[in-house]
Amino acid sequence: MSSNGMSETCACIQADAKPEEMESFNLLSAIPNQRIYRCSNCNAFLAYTEKTQEWEVLLQGDLETEIKTLYRPEPSDVTFE
Repeated sequence: MSSNGMSETCACIQADAKPEEMESFNLLSAIPNQRIYRCSNCNAFLAYTEKTQEWEVLLQGDLETEIKTLYRPEPSDVTFE
């Protein structure tokens, strides 16, 4: 399974699972070679690339935590002068 750096995993995906095997996934969009799903268990948004047969977590289910992680620096990253 790959990741775009925003989220590392979705517990609902098995590494070798195909979209049609995932009962909890709702298809949101389909374009050539890629489909976008929303997991009804954890509310994550996921992409499945047919060519490489890989899942990518686009947005994790807990949006508030993800936004805070992306935009709030770690305390060790902040320097005061």
